Amino acid sequence: MANVNVQFTNNQVSVSPLQTKMQGPGAITFHPAPGATWSITSVNGLPADWQQGANGNVYVVQDPHTGPNQNYTYTVTITDAQGNTHTGPSGATATDPPMIMNA
Repeated sequence: MANVNVQFTNNQVSVSPLQTKMQGPGAITFHPAPGATWSITSVNGLPADWQQGANGNVYVVQDPHTGPNQNYTYTVTITDAQGNTHTGPSGATATDPPMIMNA
């Protein structure tokens, strides 16, 4: 199991850590900042067969780990208290995007 913290500050979404390493199949849990008035609504860009969805105030992605040495970049979409959606991280570059790494 792996954990990713999600922040939403000044209308920008950020995640930490940027790289999540998975050694085998398992859950990756995305946690909103404590006291958040927004919710995580999707993790985008992952293979269609990866199960994902909200579980209380966290968002869970199931990585089936179908093979080693595969990297998956992603973005996170949140919905703020006013019902607006925001996707990020903003400004992620092609050389350093958020990534799930299957080792």
